[in-house]
Amino acid sequence: MLTISLSIPRLIEAAPALSITSFARNESGQTVMRWTAETNAFSNLFFTVQASVSAGSGFAAISGPISETSSLSFTDSVLSAGSSAFYRVASAPAFTPLDQPGAFTAYAASNVNGLITDGYAGAVFDGRYVYFVPYHDNTGSGRVLRYDTQADFNNAASWTAYDASSTGSGGAFGYTGGVFDGRFIYFSPQMGHGRVLRYDTQSAFTNGASWALYDAGATDGLPAQGFQGTTFDGRYVYFVPHFNTNWNGIVLRYDTKAAFTNAASWHAYDAGNTSGLNTKGYSAGVFDGRYVYFTPVFNGTGNGNVLRYDPQGSFTNSASWLAYDASHTSGLNTTIYKGAVFDGRYIYFAPDINGGPGTALRYDTQGGFTNASNWSAYTLFTDGYDGAVFDGRYVYFVPYQNSTNSAFHGRMVSYDTQAAFTNSASWRVFDAGVTSGLQTQGYVGAVSDGRYLYLAPYRNNTSYHGNVLRFDARLPRGIPATVFGGSNL
Repeated sequence: MLTISLSIPRLIEAAPALSITSFARNESGQTVMRWTAETNAFSNLFFTVQASVSAGSGFAAISGPISETSSLSFTDSVLSAGSSAFYRVASAPAFTPLDQPGAFTAYAASNVNGLITDGYAGAVFDGRYVYFVPYHDNTGSGRVLRYDTQADFNNAASWTAYDASSTGSGGAFGYTGGVFDGRFIYFSPQMGHGRVLRYDTQSAFTNGASWALYDAGATDGLPAQGFQGTTFDGRYVYFVPHFNTNWNGIVLRYDTKAAFTNAASWHAYDAGNTSGLNTKGYSAGVFDGRYVYFTPVFNGTGNGNVLRYDPQGSFTNSASWLAYDASHTSGLNTTIYKGAVFDGRYIYFAPDINGGPGTALRYDTQGGFTNASNWSAYTLFTDGYDGAVFDGRYVYFVPYQNSTNSAFHGRMVSYDTQAAFTNSASWRVFDAGVTSGLQTQGYVGAVSDGRYLYLAPYRNNTSYHGNVLRFDARLPRGIPATVFGGSNL
């Protein structure tokens, strides 16, 4: 008896990486198997055939590395023709260097379906589509841009746009960051309002009935407005406090198990004076499977006060909240961050403009939150980032704008999480500022579809733009289980 099983890395809403196309014996009684797999043009992906003589015993490699550039087939001359055998094809993740020729591509998505589709802040992946969060293009925008990851990146037919600004009572514009809860996508309101926009991914994208709007701006009697980013803990969606009429610490929370337009589904809490610190002005949220963290950006001055909430406690109880002043970690100026990401152990904060070379900040979640020894920092050779994304091995910072002359840039940074954080050899930078003949600078947020990273286009040195930048990061496809909700702002 011959049985096939496929060994594919644990995936979260990612496309199948491999399938067996032929499995038979040849004239000599040997097993011959052929397969197809998603490959790239970089010759860095290798497959291994493994076998076991029984379902209960371990698998062992019976082939050497088989390159993606070769014929994807294998003839078993190890196991006897009369034996029972179980087979599987495995492939270790292959990660692409930042400077790999052809790894970056760009598409000018500035005019889709007759709409001006420029000025985005954040991206969300729902398992098939990437959605770009509408923010600002000279005025507040509600034009959501969507790309079908199963279609050609450079084909206009792969792109769709919908103007959601008139959803509900209207005023659905100016969003920064979004998150996916398994069915719905939520857009975080920034531009002086609290009107949360929601899209039902099980319904037609361009049908107004698929969209809903709820004005949470006066939740629990607080001015719950002007957020920047959002995160999801498996049940609740948190909207990150940023600025309404001033820098603020009012966190908004929605219970995804309750009705979207019911006021009882929403709560707000003013965390602006937690642990005796000025905990106002945040730019992103991240969930590590236990706690929710808020990324400090500005509170009247450069903010380095990281805020943390314990979802096992009451949302409106101050005892559930804790803050830590990380502003002088490793003796460096560790303030003003935009975006954070979790790799399974560490949380990385992406450095925004701060008057000089950016300083990456990292927290070890296995240690005490308020213990300085669990925090580390490293000064980069570049600055001005807005967003972070993790592909299973590398952490990437999204290029935005630099301190030297306030110019928007395209210098992507990567850090190898398998190497020392403070070793310069662990870090790489690549200037993708002109890709596919387009100005590819000034991005806000990014997301992975399991293979590619998509950077949300905001503004270059000429104007607001819609030049989506894509990086071919890894194969086989895999979204790390540490990425909750699919948003990286």
